[in-house]
Amino acid sequence: MPCSKWSPTDKCVVSAQHPFTGIVEEDVSKLEGVSDDVRLSMRSKGYDLVLNGSELGSGSIRIHQQDVQERVFRALALARNNCATVSVSFSMR
Repeated sequence: MPCSKWSPTDKCVVSAQHPFTGIVEEDVSKLEGVSDDVRLSMRSKGYDLVLNGSELGSGSIRIHQQDVQERVFRALALARNNCATVSVSFSMR
């Protein structure tokens, strides 16, 4: 599943699910990619459970590394003060 998508409303790349969804290891290096095309090519650790064409459920494996989470926030240009609570919770483990 894609990690991000283009938002015509915001005119920027945004999280396809949410900014806590894990990223396929081979794609983590793309977080510093400067182009939207590179960011849009990243794959997430999200999943859908489908049976006979009907979605039964969905979810994702979360990011469990503080440095990767902070890189995601930077790539998505999320304000640092909006992310402070998450950083604190990572450091309290």
